[in-house]
Amino acid sequence: MKKILASLAIICIGVGTIQAALINISNTGIGGSLVNGIAFGDITGGGSVDDLYDYLADPIIPGYNDIMSPVPALVAPDKSTGIEITTGLGSAIDLTGYSYATVHYGGGPGGGMHVFYYLNGMTSHTFAANGSDIGDGTGTGSTFGGGPSPKYVGTGGISNVRLWKPTGTSVPDSGSTLLLLGLGLGVLGFLRRRK
Repeated sequence: MKKILASLAIICIGVGTIQAALINISNTGIGGSLVNGIAFGDITGGGSVDDLYDYLADPIIPGYNDIMSPVPALVAPDKSTGIEITTGLGSAIDLTGYSYATVHYGGGPGGGMHVFYYLNGMTSHTFAANGSDIGDGTGTGSTFGGGPSPKYVGTGGISNVRLWKPTGTSVPDSGSTLLLLGLGLGVLGFLRRRK
């Protein structure tokens, strides 16, 4: 009996400590895609909240769905839920309830860069302080132009984060809640039967 309860406790603790990871959905093979983000000048209008929403809703999310075929597919963000964060960017940002983020990094000869993320259930995150910190390890942020002299974009500091909630009223989790509920009911049923 004690072994069974100990095993169930370990399973519950293990399920409760699974960590989600941010997914960079910027590089979808569409025009304007970079290695790690989207060049500021490639976003029509230059990057206002509305421009970024429009770019995230189409072509970023449909492009990611076409290439990666996630199950379930990513849904469009709810435009009315968008917020902009410009302070406290060096510490963890509360992401609870949000599904998408765009992060702007300035600098570089090619200009600034926006990185589009699917938050994948994360509730908080500290984004990289500089665009060069999210690159391919070369400290160059992202590149475009290729050839012998590529332009580096987004190598400067973070300037803002914008967050959006998904469309619809609820977001299903990965099933861990249902698993924990089932385990709890199973233990209660087992204990009741033992009496």
